[in-house]
Amino acid sequence: MTSDQPARHRPVLRIVLLFAGLGLSTTLAAAPALQGFPESRGVRQTAPLHPLFTGVAGAADAPAPDWVRPGARITFHSTSAATNDDAGRTSLEPDPNGSWVDESGQRYSESTVGLGASGAGYTQIDVVAVGDGVVVLDLRFFLLTDSGTGPTKLGFFWSDVVLPSGCEWWVNPALLRRYVGTRAQGVSVQRIAYELNGRRYPAIYIHTRLRSGYVSYAYDEETGVLLGQTGASSAVRSDLLLEQDGWGQGSTRRGSGRNIVVHRFAGSRSVALPWAGQPAPDWAMRLREFQYEGAVTAFAPSMLSPLRMAASSTLRVLRRGTDWVELEQTLTTHMPDPNLTAPPARLVRASGSSQIGGLWVAPAVLRDLRQGQIIDSDPITGGRVCVDRVGQGADGRSVVVLVETAQIGHHAYTYDRDSGMLIGVAKSETFGLTGARIDAEISLVSYR
Repeated sequence: MTSDQPARHRPVLRIVLLFAGLGLSTTLAAAPALQGFPESRGVRQTAPLHPLFTGVAGAADAPAPDWVRPGARITFHSTSAATNDDAGRTSLEPDPNGSWVDESGQRYSESTVGLGASGAGYTQIDVVAVGDGVVVLDLRFFLLTDSGTGPTKLGFFWSDVVLPSGCEWWVNPALLRRYVGTRAQGVSVQRIAYELNGRRYPAIYIHTRLRSGYVSYAYDEETGVLLGQTGASSAVRSDLLLEQDGWGQGSTRRGSGRNIVVHRFAGSRSVALPWAGQPAPDWAMRLREFQYEGAVTAFAPSMLSPLRMAASSTLRVLRRGTDWVELEQTLTTHMPDPNLTAPPARLVRASGSSQIGGLWVAPAVLRDLRQGQIIDSDPITGGRVCVDRVGQGADGRSVVVLVETAQIGHHAYTYDRDSGMLIGVAKSETFGLTGARIDAEISLVSYR
């Protein structure tokens, strides 16, 4: 790499790739199973089990706690941080006007590596179906804006299909008690008094040492619900670092940092959706694929005109139960510049009969909903679901539009009133004080 600066002032560069990403993922590493206990042999688990109990005889067959039923909601205050050991060091950022040039002609300018990043919000878990040997979960993250003190903003959604006996968010209490006193292979299990929001809970505490850090869980001994989780792991960060010393010699130090994730129980309640527990429509148990198409439009004060990109979403059924389906979703955005490409995003989603924004709502219930009706208001996140519109869609069919809002942002779900099928999704997302906004809208174009 060369510089436009005079040779006598030209430092020697070293570019270091550091792999990391800040998120609110709660899985830091694969935790070891509890050691010293008989393993299950020849048992093929069809859904995730709490990682600490994977392979433990009988763990997969334990029932769910009594409160785990359709409509149950548990909410956690979640924080995440990524510290940077290279804070204050010089980094190189791509810049067409920069003075540093690599062998390919790419230019860079110097900047200072920051301290790191952090975020906070609420992780909300809804039980949307129970049966067929699994529990189906719908999860949402509500971002707390203004450095964790401001209004909530609708974040990302995801799904999980787990075994009833336990997952990250709960464990069968009898299964927990069975291993109190365990100390083996970096795992310790003990009873503690866990203090949370001014209350002391009899809890079972599990601490696991990992090669790059640790993860600990505290579960309420009576209900099995997660009261708190803390984890930390070291990481190698992804950035361009300019290494130099007073003698103009490049150093060989690798950048590193630490990821920290914390969840604390914030509350639980039962969500009484009008369509909860209704049987799934016949088509939901028969169709295999759904294709949606639409557009994503970006707005910003600095843009001369909005940037519009075609978008599509394909849902393919992976498996299904009595009143739930698990689907693979492929999201594709088509960039307006043919020289730019955005690889498809793939994720697994699930839909059940007691869900907000699911693949269907029972038609008999849709026909009784009234415009302006409030379906649910959440006291923790400030989220709300209401009936925004009842009437005719653009194609002339009778529709019901449900809108889910946080204190910032909204998602709209359009259902065909006769079949109960989700035929459209729209969302709007704003970005702080920048004035930037992204709107996305897709509509059902085919199914089979």
